Amino acid sequence: MQTLVNDISDYMKEIELPIVDTNNQYISTASMIDSLSRLAHQTTNCGWIVVIDNADESYPGFVDIVGEFVRRGSFLIITSRKKDIVKKEAVHIPLQGLEPDAALSLVKHLLPKEMNETDDNIFQLCNELQFYPLGIRHAIANITNQQITSFSKYGVNEFLEDLRKRGTEVVSESMLLEYPQSILMIMEMTLEKIKREKKNGADAIKVLNVLSLVNADGVTIDYLGRLVKNCTKMEDMEPPLILLKSFCFVEVSRSEELSISIHRVVQTIVRDKIKAEKEIEQLLDKLLGCHENSIWSLDRNQILHLMQIWEHSFEYSNLVKGHSDMATDIFNKLLSLTLYRELLWFTKSIASALRHISGGRELDILWMEYWHCLGIDVCGEYEEALKQYNIVWEKQVKHVGQYHPHTLLTQEQIAVILCKMKKWEESLKKHREVYSLMLKHLPKNHSHTRITQHNIAICLKEKGELDEALPIFQDVYDFRKENYGPTASWTLNTRSHIADIWFQKMDFEKARLEYEEVYMISKGEEGELHENTIRAMEMSAKSLWELGRKQEGYGKLSEVAGLYEKARGSKHPTTLMIQDLLREWNSQINSQINTMS
Repeated sequence: MQTLVNDISDYMKEIELPIVDTNNQYISTASMIDSLSRLAHQTTNCGWIVVIDNADESYPGFVDIVGEFVRRGSFLIITSRKKDIVKKEAVHIPLQGLEPDAALSLVKHLLPKEMNETDDNIFQLCNELQFYPLGIRHAIANITNQQITSFSKYGVNEFLEDLRKRGTEVVSESMLLEYPQSILMIMEMTLEKIKREKKNGADAIKVLNVLSLVNADGVTIDYLGRLVKNCTKMEDMEPPLILLKSFCFVEVSRSEELSISIHRVVQTIVRDKIKAEKEIEQLLDKLLGCHENSIWSLDRNQILHLMQIWEHSFEYSNLVKGHSDMATDIFNKLLSLTLYRELLWFTKSIASALRHISGGRELDILWMEYWHCLGIDVCGEYEEALKQYNIVWEKQVKHVGQYHPHTLLTQEQIAVILCKMKKWEESLKKHREVYSLMLKHLPKNHSHTRITQHNIAICLKEKGELDEALPIFQDVYDFRKENYGPTASWTLNTRSHIADIWFQKMDFEKARLEYEEVYMISKGEEGELHENTIRAMEMSAKSLWELGRKQEGYGKLSEVAGLYEKARGSKHPTTLMIQDLLREWNSQINSQINTMS
């Protein structure tokens, strides 16, 4: 999802369409698509074509984006290896190779001008590769490199002869059955040639091995350099990358910073080779290890690469057991970056992997399952989250006891879910039961105890018992400010809830000033998509509305709707609630305008 959204915003920047509004806030994905649509209809009397390439994984946001393009009249082309990537009515076109004339033109364009190959020879090459552009590009790269390195006349015929010498060997038995074996054999030939390169060949293979285990697109040079250096002690990556680029194994692009992309077929072939050579587990171990103490410094793109490394690691029990300690940091980082779907996938995967490992500690497994419940919770699936929390709680009582900190924390999250479901009395009763148990079995200033105290105040606030809630919030705020600092996420969260008290007491200006300050600090510390940032902005918009600054409040809430959609998805309960409120406000503004006119 994030790659697709980034591609849309990058394209907007490329054609100089704004991706921020007048307040320098990022506009929603739907608004970006709307801008592209308006431009398309202004500049052409025909339709406009949108191509979404390599859509090989299905996720909820993808269907929403497809819907936005279709609603705005685009002719949408999606390339994918999944036949059911779009559930809606669509024409499915199985892709074959290029038309012969197009393939011929491509080869002539790629071949050095001094090579005078006949159309006959070129046709034989294209036919051997079933007219696939991927194979053609790699074949020409092979031919060109062979000419340069051997100083001999090496052309299409010689290349075809080398290819046919390999016979009908099966290169890969994995997910590549849809590709002609001739293409896979070319890549095998290329890998062997790179290995034989005396200068930079071995290093190029090491770089390629690392690239095979991260996401195929958008690997920044800086991040790749860190991974390669940690795994291989290589200091200078530039010469190996130049060699790989000359063989069309990688592409180099620059948007905001220099990054590398690699074709998924190349990734799969390289992974198959390092698996066969029994090297993959050791390499994954090093890749996971070099992230151990740096998870909090990873950006959104880098944490997604780490998720890919983990995906390859789940089948190796030693890796899962050896690196499961980093899981909690990963959960918290995904949570802070609002990567809720990724959090849901990761928690489910690691809990399942640990459960299937012989000798896995039940406490560790239950802790992962707790985080999976939290993933369901933050995705807004409250009924399912409540059901799963109860299942985990029953297991915790059985295996670690009802007074273990993890067991108590699960009970606390059950109370939180009840609060989100607006079951105030039930929630408050549960909160108070848990708080009483925590005071007996944990110190008063234990983080879990303070969380429960904070959540009791939230429940009281939602019930309208403001005078009872305020001193509890203030006590928690003073503790968090002293122990975590005034700009810490937990401290800002409590400060924002204190501002809610002023809002509900109808002191809207005092509340607005508090929200604005929380917003500015949180945006600088945590980013614009953090829960504290968006919520403070939302409540600031509501304060403006109540102060009579309705247009200003409406504009700010529109930005909030875009941020919630980006952070949580278009179907999340909070996103839907804000969109409903926007419609209500818009109706009131229009009604007021009509009355005045």
